[in-house]
Amino acid sequence: MNIKQIRELAQIAAENGLSAIEIAEGENRVRIERAVAAPSKVSSA
Repeated sequence: MNIKQIRELAQIAAENGLSAIEIAEGENRVRIERAVAAPSKVSSA
């Protein structure tokens, strides 16, 4: 797997709202995870 393929996986994950995607080719495995922002706390005064 090359960097172009890895970037394409990251783009697919982002476009589809996935927080993680993993693919295996033979003995090679790539997992891409993106950090999900914690919801901000809103105080009602």
